[in-house]
Amino acid sequence: MGRGVLEAARKQRHRLADRRRTGTVATATDPANGTNSTTYTVDATTHQLTGITPVSGGTLAVRAFTYDRFARLATATDGAGRTTTYNYDFGDRTPAPPWAPSPTTRPGR
Repeated sequence: MGRGVLEAARKQRHRLADRRRTGTVATATDPANGTNSTTYTVDATTHQLTGITPVSGGTLAVRAFTYDRFARLATATDGAGRTTTYNYDFGDRTPAPPWAPSPTTRPGR
């Protein structure tokens, strides 16, 4: 590709995502969606993602996230309002949910 094409692509890409001074994405716009943007909310102190507000007029809904005092994901709420709570052991591992297969389980045995 020529230098002009690469430069034009770079400028276009930057117009589609607005960033904060910290470098995190504030909004993102699909070029086919006009000015209807997805908004990303972050905590002003920790800069962790706390919410995603999707474009209006679609079937997607707001998602929310919280964190524990060790900056680990504590809860995630999906667009339907269902909240998943995350717990951690002393090794910072999340226990397997009851519906997940055991690490020693092999399919078909």
